[in-house]
Amino acid sequence: MGFNKGDIVVCIKLDDYGHLEIGKKYEIYDSIEMTDQHVIQIVDYNSGKSLGFYSMNNFTQIDEWRDEKIKKILEQ
Repeated sequence: MGFNKGDIVVCIKLDDYGHLEIGKKYEIYDSIEMTDQHVIQIVDYNSGKSLGFYSMNNFTQIDEWRDEKIKKILEQ
């Protein structure tokens, strides 16, 4: 699964620097696929402030995140 410029993603894993928040929405500004990893440049969804490059492993597509939340609610 890859991310594209303009995709809305949700953080599912914190970074080492404390710049990300679990469950917060971000927008993909750029997506770079390399042979050994895939990195994305993100911006804050609300402010548009650039936050730098991160591994795509820190994020999931917003649709997938919503589906997981709905499944958890229905299982209760």
